[in-house]
Parts: sequence; C-alpha cells; structure tokens
Amino acid sequence: MPAPALTRRDFITATSAGLALSLWPRAALGAAKPAATHWPIGCFNRP
Repeated sequence: MPAPALTRRDFITATSAGLALSLWPRAALGAAKPAATHWPIGCFNRP
C-alpha cells in the first residue's frame, strides 16, 4: 500500500496555518485605534 501524499498531521498543520492567515486581516483591523469618544465629565455617585 503506497504512503499517502499528505499525512493527517500535515493536513492539520496546513489547515490551521491557512485558517490563521485568513483571519490575520481581521485581527489587524481589530487592533486599529478606535474613533475618539467624548464623554462628559461629571460625578454620578454622591457621597
């Protein structure tokens, strides 16, 4: 019986690497600096 061209370990390695690379742009966009929000300064809790 001939050896398979792609072993199970090689398949899992290639699949996980492909998935990580396909999600890379999303992770880079999530790390972008968000737009500045202007919160009013105030005291909401009274002693």
